[in-house]
Amino acid sequence: MPGGADCKSLNEKRTLALAAGLLLIYWLALEILGVKGQQYTLEGNVIRRIDCWILGPQHMYREKGVAFDPEGLLSTLPAVVNVLAGYLAGRWILRKGASYTTVVQLLVTGLLLTGLALIWEGWLPLNKKLWTSSYVVFASGADLLALACCSILSKY
Repeated sequence: MPGGADCKSLNEKRTLALAAGLLLIYWLALEILGVKGQQYTLEGNVIRRIDCWILGPQHMYREKGVAFDPEGLLSTLPAVVNVLAGYLAGRWILRKGASYTTVVQLLVTGLLLTGLALIWEGWLPLNKKLWTSSYVVFASGADLLALACCSILSKY
């Protein structure tokens, strides 16, 4: 594509689609592969089951006597989405510049993401230890809000 502008926006769209896909796949994995009724507990989540199977409980962090690694193998997927959100925010700032409009857009997007996460919490709990998809959306929104505030403070 001449000029590369279309290519960049396509890459950003693909990045957003990848992030959304990872969060949905992770949510489905937690819901379907966890112990029924205990999918979001320390003992019944699929992350722990996979880590115990691959790493063995003797190689895992213990919390309340339960072998569980908050940075488990499967929970790397939603953590990647948090990184992608930062990447997209950085690209946005580089492309648009650190203007008043950009800061407002970061604030609005941050508020929308945190609001979406709070709504999603009705179906998928915000849980940092499991890095639930709703938690990642909430954290990404909070990150954008903090970035916007830092941008405002750096101007004064």
